[in-house]
Amino acid sequence: TDLMRRVLHYASHGYTYWTAGEIAPAKAEALALKLAERYGTGRTETQRYRAKGRGEANTMLLMLHDPKDRASPVYWWLMATPGTGLVHELEELADIRRKRANLTGYELLVLPRKRLEKDKPDRASKPTWTWVMTQETFDGWKSRIQTAVRQDNEKLIQQMLHSLGKVPGFRGVRAQAYLLYRIARADWKRTRKGELPYPAPLVRYCGRYRKAGAVAVAEVSRKARRQKQQKMPVS
Repeated sequence: TDLMRRVLHYASHGYTYWTAGEIAPAKAEALALKLAERYGTGRTETQRYRAKGRGEANTMLLMLHDPKDRASPVYWWLMATPGTGLVHELEELADIRRKRANLTGYELLVLPRKRLEKDKPDRASKPTWTWVMTQETFDGWKSRIQTAVRQDNEKLIQQMLHSLGKVPGFRGVRAQAYLLYRIARADWKRTRKGELPYPAPLVRYCGRYRKAGAVAVAEVSRKARRQKQQKMPVS
């Protein structure tokens, strides 16, 4: 969820070109250093501001690693703004507005936003970036709901609703989660001839400005290298 939040943040701030991949944890630090040297992923805010003024592309590197599974790969995202620079010359970058970014069953896109009471009446509501379930993920939830409801399995229904309440709380995903609950309620009413006796799950908002949990990439790589050395046979 932290990675999804950061990708959304940078996409909404002009980093609309991207490429992604995965790498062994022991090599992640070398990759980060190479991209910082080649594309300036480690620029300060002042350096980014000046580069933008010169018409140069700014870049950002995001990485994800499961600390509970040190053998799992490090997934990385390289994001860039429009402009001149090596990143557009050397990398095959996709435009996130045309090729949707997809991550663990969710995709990033721009959706219209409903007007809020705090919005000024003379100002149009601008579409904003958000994550949504992919069609495959949404259809999987519908199938799970139908199975739970039609089997009239109380434990299965409660597990399903509990899991639905744990989906990432982005605006688009929240709307889909509550739509799925309405589908469950309608399916129950149609098959059981009554109201669904379980309340809607509470899908908590993802805090927009909440600081993401992070660890230094150097630490991840060094731990992986130490672990690899410990496993090497002694001759």
